[in-house]
Amino acid sequence: MPTANNPSHPTRPPSSPPSAPSDPAVIPIADVVARYRLRLPEPRLHRVAPRFNDAEWDEISRASTLCEKKNGGFVAAAAVSASRPSEPGGHTRHPHLVDQLMRDNHACARAGRTFNALVRHLNSGSTLPDHTDRLLHHVAHRVAQVDTTVTALTATHATGIHTPVDIGGSHRHRPSGPRTHRVSPRFSDREWAGITAAATLCGITPGAYTAAAALLAARSNNPRAVISDTRAQLEELMEANRLLAALANNTTQLLRHLNPADTPHDPARQLLHTLGNVLDRIDATASVIAREGGGHP
Repeated sequence: MPTANNPSHPTRPPSSPPSAPSDPAVIPIADVVARYRLRLPEPRLHRVAPRFNDAEWDEISRASTLCEKKNGGFVAAAAVSASRPSEPGGHTRHPHLVDQLMRDNHACARAGRTFNALVRHLNSGSTLPDHTDRLLHHVAHRVAQVDTTVTALTATHATGIHTPVDIGGSHRHRPSGPRTHRVSPRFSDREWAGITAAATLCGITPGAYTAAAALLAARSNNPRAVISDTRAQLEELMEANRLLAALANNTTQLLRHLNPADTPHDPARQLLHTLGNVLDRIDATASVIAREGGGHP
């Protein structure tokens, strides 16, 4: 969304927004993601080989395609997500918030494209359109929606992910018959500890737990949200950061074309201030999520 006159990497608003939080634990989201990804190649030495019948395999395949994963990756992600419900902090136990942030980001991107077109129009020497004030209010509304979801990611405690009772019940009710389809997901030490502990609560083997968790995730209304993990949250926060930073750049450019007496001037100043606050909140939220989810890449 930055215009041709903007730097290729959007920067924070240069004025109006408050300074970054003084909490030393808060670091910019780009640094959070970079540090988090350095931990992703953690060795995955533990392997199970769950098997599925034809009908189950079709369900797994459909859900994997929806989630843009290979079947083995989907099965592994479902098992890891399902093994976390008793953890403190538990951001992953509100997977619907990741989906909500994705929707908010998409809506913000649409508004941003319109806003970017307006700024390009002004930069080309054209006059201020009559709809500028209305557009600013629309952009502010989209930014507020992103802010609400980002705040909820920090504030909520998890509910609504499959429990050991769900997993155990699903395992007991799996139909008998030939299971000719197999995957071999691998897990890190931390992931394996969670899966084996959860499997023990269910009274089943880790392989059976992995298969049952994958089938429950595949049969849910939103498989992608069910297998949502820390990486997914950080990636959506990174996207929100990118979109809002671009909006801040465009707002700064818009203000260069406005006089204090112009009707859109005050809404534009307020939007720039709000964007600074929300960008700081995104950084703080990413720091919290990375700390609490860092053991589960």
